[in-house]
Amino acid sequence: MRVALCDLGGNVLDAALLDVESAQGASGNLLRAADSAMALAEKHGLRYEAQSTPTAGAANGPHGLATADRAEGPRLIGMGVGASGLVDVHAGVNLIAPNLKWYDVPIPQLLGEDCGLPVAVDNNVRCMALSESMYGAGQTVRALAFVYARIG
Repeated sequence: MRVALCDLGGNVLDAALLDVESAQGASGNLLRAADSAMALAEKHGLRYEAQSTPTAGAANGPHGLATADRAEGPRLIGMGVGASGLVDVHAGVNLIAPNLKWYDVPIPQLLGEDCGLPVAVDNNVRCMALSESMYGAGQTVRALAFVYARIG
């Protein structure tokens, strides 16, 4: 799994690469990824305010980065997940990720409860194509064909 800390301009500020550990299952691996993301945010001095959403955790979140008042300067406003396999974007569920052997994983619910932030999820290749169209080679063209080839 690749965890990246990005700004709203699509610039990668920092990243980490984590091995998927099959014994931990989907929730264990996703929570490790969330911990890694929060560590990257803390390393870069980003703060966040936990949201009071139905899936949010405790008011200050388990990572202790939340503040009672809005922090000055940059702050983390949410998480986006590009999930492998078939994703129900509206329900926020990774329906099937065959290579990972994950089924019916409610990614926004799991991560939202852990971090107290809004979480969006979509298919990883769709996220890559969107990013390429907004910040890469697709910025100056009317149509973009994105092909992702990998074993799996």
